[in-house]
Amino acid sequence: MTETQFQIQAMKYLRQRGHLAIHVPNEGYRTKREGAIAKKKGVLPGVSDILVLDLGCAIELKTENGVVSRSQDLFLRAVRSVGWTAGVARSMADVEELIERAKNAIE
Repeated sequence: MTETQFQIQAMKYLRQRGHLAIHVPNEGYRTKREGAIAKKKGVLPGVSDILVLDLGCAIELKTENGVVSRSQDLFLRAVRSVGWTAGVARSMADVEELIERAKNAIE
């Protein structure tokens, strides 16, 4: 399964359960000019693939062999430091586990 397919599956799972989940489209190529404008507009490198706003949960999706970048790791650390649940998911079981941890953290 590709990361895109995984993301679609994870978003479907989250929305079917009524979560307010979003994707920040940080991926893709930008020219230097486009990158500078995006940065001024608030684009932050490394933002996780899925932010579950109602639970305070950031999920970085990776394929089995996918590597977490430095900026992604720094983002995960940053959101944990303000009380969010955050982690890397390589399977739907990982997504479900992160959601359960986030639910337990707010109860």
